[in-house]
Amino acid sequence: MYRSRIFLAAAAAAALAACSGPTPGISTVPAANGAAPAHGVTPVQVAGSPKHFKHPHASNAIVNGGFETGDLTGWSQCGTVNAAISTVAHSGTYSARMGTTRSPEINGDSAICQSVSVPAGGQLTFWIKPATDDTISYAWQTAQLLDSSGSVLQTFYKTATTSSAWEQMSYDLSAYAGQQVTLKFAVHGNGYAYDYVDQYVDDVSLLGSGGPSPSPSPTASPSPSPSASPTHSPSPSPSPTTKPSTSPSASPTPVGSSPIKHVVIILQENRSTDDLFHGYPGLNYATTGQDHNGNPVALQAVPLMNAWDPAHHYADWNTEYNGGAMNGFDLDKLDYGSGAPADFAYDYAQQSDVQPYWNLAQLGVVTDDSFVDHRSESYSGHLYPIASASGPVSPSQPNIYFSEDPSGTAYCGSPSTAKTVNIQTGIESGTASTCMNIQTMADLLNAKGVSWKYYVASADKDAYVSAYSQIQQIYGSSYWTNNVITPETTVLSDAQAGTLPAVSWVIGTFANSDHDGQNVPSSNGPNWVTSVANAIGQGPDWSSTAIFITWDDWGGWYDHVKPPVQFDAFEPGFRVPIIVLSPYVARGTVNHDLHFTSSILHYIETNFGLGSLGKMDARADAFADIFNYTQSPLPYLKRAMRPGWQRLVDSDLPWYGRDPIDPDDRD
Repeated sequence: MYRSRIFLAAAAAAALAACSGPTPGISTVPAANGAAPAHGVTPVQVAGSPKHFKHPHASNAIVNGGFETGDLTGWSQCGTVNAAISTVAHSGTYSARMGTTRSPEINGDSAICQSVSVPAGGQLTFWIKPATDDTISYAWQTAQLLDSSGSVLQTFYKTATTSSAWEQMSYDLSAYAGQQVTLKFAVHGNGYAYDYVDQYVDDVSLLGSGGPSPSPSPTASPSPSPSASPTHSPSPSPSPTTKPSTSPSASPTPVGSSPIKHVVIILQENRSTDDLFHGYPGLNYATTGQDHNGNPVALQAVPLMNAWDPAHHYADWNTEYNGGAMNGFDLDKLDYGSGAPADFAYDYAQQSDVQPYWNLAQLGVVTDDSFVDHRSESYSGHLYPIASASGPVSPSQPNIYFSEDPSGTAYCGSPSTAKTVNIQTGIESGTASTCMNIQTMADLLNAKGVSWKYYVASADKDAYVSAYSQIQQIYGSSYWTNNVITPETTVLSDAQAGTLPAVSWVIGTFANSDHDGQNVPSSNGPNWVTSVANAIGQGPDWSSTAIFITWDDWGGWYDHVKPPVQFDAFEPGFRVPIIVLSPYVARGTVNHDLHFTSSILHYIETNFGLGSLGKMDARADAFADIFNYTQSPLPYLKRAMRPGWQRLVDSDLPWYGRDPIDPDDRD
């Protein structure tokens, strides 16, 4: 990866009093860990699982959204082939079915439509169960939003996929509040005699701000084909190859009631939740592990930085996951170094080294049920935070994603190759060029004129950890010069000057990244992150900022919480923490709700009205449970840093150049 429920309620207050910084209020509600299937490609059947799904409310703007009238009352047939009512239902008795469940394939479009007025704060949720044995060149399932003239406002997805379970889809339609729109579900076939295509739809709801807002359930979503990237704005978004125009405004206008004008993502590397927050009061952490034979393994504290690095490739993830038993960590090997203790993967970072992270968590919110989007190392770990995916590697291979780091130099100016995985089968085979043209968050931001910067070290600008160096439409444009900023310490001066863009990614040097296997002080990473947070918190933009601190992968370290869902054979991975800092969060709390790394991207999409990338972001929530815009804004309280911090920035590159010594570099 990228350099990559025991709750202590009684002792919480006393333990936190010993920590520096304000004493947080502790949440002691345990997070229910849903059972996930054994490793493989079978999606989780979540019908009846109440953790995140809320049944359509009485204020539903959709008529007959559950089809429980036993017919299509409220809906119209809007295709060339009639849809039908089915008893294959997500809930209740009936659903709607488009297409046929066996050959021959329909010839034309089978579709249903409903015209509706979007309420304020409109949130659309529905469940689908698609199936086909054809390819997207000839057949597909889709859902769209049309305007009053029938023009497409938004394509939620367009895919040719098969799911054995019902899948929930959720979309923010608040940008269309007050508009009369048409919701359309459809399948298309070309009449081939030996194929079929179908799609079941059920429990369609469109709720306004007056009713409960449905949260995405941990269920699989179909991956849209790159050839049909969805647009999610009132006017169709430009393709990723759109030429840059004038610089976007530095003062974006958030949608709705949000006061957040600046979102900052600080991306560190290679740490699990159990590794960084062992012993944190109120947080779900392990006190013992288990090896692959079922024997208990003691967890031991070690320095944050060591001369060795646990292996954390895709194969290592599967070994440690061990079919869902979460007990294969004793079988892990070292990526680099020697001298590691027995059962090294079960070790955790000693509190004295990670106290700055605990201090930041006390200033905001820390999550203990958040999972990294993927199951491999740093190449994927840096692509997901900008694209919510590490593929597809080409439009003709929609299920092929990058799974391993590239070999040698790798950027669009000098492409390399990297190993790939079929995310449906889990089979790693073949390689692909590392210069891609996939849709990214930058494309959504550019289409809306919303400003962004990617802060990265000068030495890394052309490296694969500089994620936009892998994106053809960014690297080959003026955005590469104007928006990918070096050195990474520029974020400190921008924060102090009040010139932060709407969205920032902050990528520190290897030496400051928390990636193990380096001869650097353990204080480097925590102090680097604290310095960025302090600069923003003490700058003029704090009152309108949300900071997300997270790690790009688990780094091979033990974590006891089994991922509660498998979207496919590559998504999601193990737990990593997310620290959220903002004037509008409940200071000093532990959040026990399900989140993913792409929840950050979904938050950005929702906050600025960007639409969706339609990847992991469409499956993730948008942190509605963490932010409270009605509370009085909280001041920033400067966090202390550990003494002796080595400021390893670009001016120190001769020294830095001797470290990393990991032969895989930033993995």
